[in-house]
Amino acid sequence: MLHCPFCHGWEVRDQHIAILIRDEVTIHQAMLFAQLSDRVTMFLHEAPDPSEEQWEQLAALGIEVVRPRVERLAMDGPVVQGIEIADGRTLEVNAVVVTPRFNSRTELYELLGGAAESTPFGK
Repeated sequence: MLHCPFCHGWEVRDQHIAILIRDEVTIHQAMLFAQLSDRVTMFLHEAPDPSEEQWEQLAALGIEVVRPRVERLAMDGPVVQGIEIADGRTLEVNAVVVTPRFNSRTELYELLGGAAESTPFGK
């Protein structure tokens, strides 16, 4: 399981990378990982469909998009072998990317008069 193309992308370059989508931030990640591998598959899971512009960008990068809900990861010990989706298929992958949602500890900042704001990456 990976979360950052800059931190972990080099280790999975040229492998089949699965991106589990939750929102537009994750779609951006898929585009970044596509710079490291020509085998990137985006699993929409329960996320909304990409915009028309995003569909065009994904197609231009050759990113496959899978709609059925992700049911589970197929594992061999600690190693990801594939992703099982709701229609019963298991698609083989070498790495899985998720986008974390960060929760900053802002108590001190707020005590000093700052105001924390929510962003697509968290608060």
